[in-house]
Amino acid sequence: MEEAGAGNTAEEGRRGTSRASVPLILLGLMTFAMGQTLLFAVGGPIVREIGLSELHMGSIISLSAVAYTIAVPVWGRLSDRLGRVRPIAWGLTGYALTSLAFAGAMEAGMTGAVLPLTAFGMLIGIRMTLSLASGGIQPSATAYMADITKVENRSGGVALVGAAFGFGSVAGPLFGGLLSSFGLLVPIYASAVLALMAASVIGLFVKEPVRADTGEPKAKLKAFDARILPYVLMVLLLYVVVAILQQTSAFYFQDMFSLTSAETARNVGYAIGALAVGMLLAQGVVAGRGRLAPPVLLRAGSVIYLAALVAISLAADIWPLVAAYGALGVGAGLLTPGIMSSASIAVSADEQGAVAGVVGAGMGAAYIFGPVLGTGLYELDPKYPFMLTIALAALLLLAAWRRRVASGVAAPA
Repeated sequence: MEEAGAGNTAEEGRRGTSRASVPLILLGLMTFAMGQTLLFAVGGPIVREIGLSELHMGSIISLSAVAYTIAVPVWGRLSDRLGRVRPIAWGLTGYALTSLAFAGAMEAGMTGAVLPLTAFGMLIGIRMTLSLASGGIQPSATAYMADITKVENRSGGVALVGAAFGFGSVAGPLFGGLLSSFGLLVPIYASAVLALMAASVIGLFVKEPVRADTGEPKAKLKAFDARILPYVLMVLLLYVVVAILQQTSAFYFQDMFSLTSAETARNVGYAIGALAVGMLLAQGVVAGRGRLAPPVLLRAGSVIYLAALVAISLAADIWPLVAAYGALGVGAGLLTPGIMSSASIAVSADEQGAVAGVVGAGMGAAYIFGPVLGTGLYELDPKYPFMLTIALAALLLLAAWRRRVASGVAAPA
């Protein structure tokens, strides 16, 4: 991958970065992703031990997603002014501190130090603060990769960001499952410490890349900008499905297979880990090579995504279910860089942080609706969330097959 910002020479791009910069950025992303996904493995059993329901857990995540959706485009625009490194380091620090507080509130609820509804209120407030604090990590990292890649290599650069998240997502459930044997909260405390260490290393050793500046006034990029609106809607559909599965998987596994809390955490860890492995392979090995054009990524990914969801809804045993989650990860791993790189190409060089923030807000918005939809439908019938995900994936497939990217500008097929 050539290190050159859009509109910059390769030499200018190299002057703004060091060999260690990209690996350290990716390390920070992996740490953040690991902390996020381990919660999906242990969160379900924890809220039940507190005395809360599936819908309570979904509400915590949904309300925190409101905060994230508000914060991420703001952080994206700030990264165009302040640089990419500081929002990442600050975000990881904020994530670490609020994760410690989140685990502490869970512990208070589990031990009976506070009433269940009091713990619920504490968890909402802390999780919303976490989302506000960490909202700059992903858009700043995505914009960083856009700064150091040419347009023709953009999908490969963006895929590395996805691969880092994928690797962290693999480690998270496995990390959570293993450490949960020492206590359900131990993985959360440990991830906070790792995030604080990553923030320190990035803040000290990562250099800012040279970025293109057209000298034109920067208008506030909006989600309804015609250049990027299709991709915001596509990422919304993609991650509503992911959010539904993440929030209902623990309950589904526990109820369908009559598992204990520890068994649930372990087996959901396998499933979410398989999903993340699929994403990692698709993004790091296939999309990360930069040889597939964004429309190819969109179309192939949407077909695999829909097929995997059908397989999940039909699986009757744990291991076929885990395998279907892995296939779902492959589909998502192709779709995500396809969407992100298409949106990046559709805007100018000095809007990269802004577009990463707006598309990231689409991801955040998915977690406003997905968890409540998933857990609410689950309480009616465990099969209903899967029926909804299949319908949403079908809409995504139709949208993906109607998009193309030509001459650096997205256009309808």
